[in-house]
Amino acid sequence: MQMPITFYYQNTHTSAYELLLHAIQQSACHALTQYYDAFTIDVYALLDKPRSKIVAIDWDNTITADLVFYRQLIDTYQQYGWTPIICTLRSPSLDNLTEIRHALERHDISIYATDGYAKQAFLKRHKIDVHLWLDDYFPAICKEGCALLRQNGITYNNPH
Repeated sequence: MQMPITFYYQNTHTSAYELLLHAIQQSACHALTQYYDAFTIDVYALLDKPRSKIVAIDWDNTITADLVFYRQLIDTYQQYGWTPIICTLRSPSLDNLTEIRHALERHDISIYATDGYAKQAFLKRHKIDVHLWLDDYFPAICKEGCALLRQNGITYNNPH
């Protein structure tokens, strides 16, 4: 049995969120919350560019947390005209890409390995705008205080 995953989102209603919500409800294991708590949320669902049809999904501790769930979610997104992609901080080594491709062998999905660089800036350099990010570690997407985090209700109280 898979461990439950709690997905955080900021009261946003788009068809990408609706598909995610439906998948979560079907899982009977995972949950969705609008209450931000950096210490308890497993996966963040962050709205970025509303006009984009791309859903960027992290690999480590996101897809790997429940491979069956995410395979089904990827299928659902593709069936409804969305373009899911994998965006990981991993290096673009052949071993890393082979591992991911093997796990998602029946899915036609692009993989972007940023080699530790911030995901949002990396994809922008490749002229890719993302509608929805699914990631367990939001600092990997963009730096503290960026517009994406602010618009999704993630702020920090910096004592300095």
